[in-house]
Amino acid sequence: MKVALVIPHEPPIRYERLVPLMLKRRGVEQKLVIEGPWGSRSRNVDAALVNTISRGFQWWSMLMSGEVDSIEDLAKKVGLAGQTVGRIVPLGMLAPDIVEAIVEGRQPVTLTTRALLHDIAIPVSWEAQRRELGFI
Repeated sequence: MKVALVIPHEPPIRYERLVPLMLKRRGVEQKLVIEGPWGSRSRNVDAALVNTISRGFQWWSMLMSGEVDSIEDLAKKVGLAGQTVGRIVPLGMLAPDIVEAIVEGRQPVTLTTRALLHDIAIPVSWEAQRRELGFI
């Protein structure tokens, strides 16, 4: 998108800037995503994303404490498919600064629950997580 500002002056002062942008689908809505440091982060807390990460932490804790023996046992206990639980549990190992940013609504606009569960393989390394999820 080309943005132009013309200031009435003699001679007129004209300022133009090319702003790269794209439309991104987030569930049933589309968002206008402006690339670059001035527009790359959303400011809305995504409650579904926060809830999913919260479940990941809770379920990871249940596995580590021995409350459940496996993903399959956990899936039975929470009443969900093992595949679904298996996608959510790794979210319990997200870097603390990533979780903080998501809770504050500072995640990249493209980071949605669907993307996190279906499109992105969560790395073990926190540094790799930051790169993969778009925080650096």
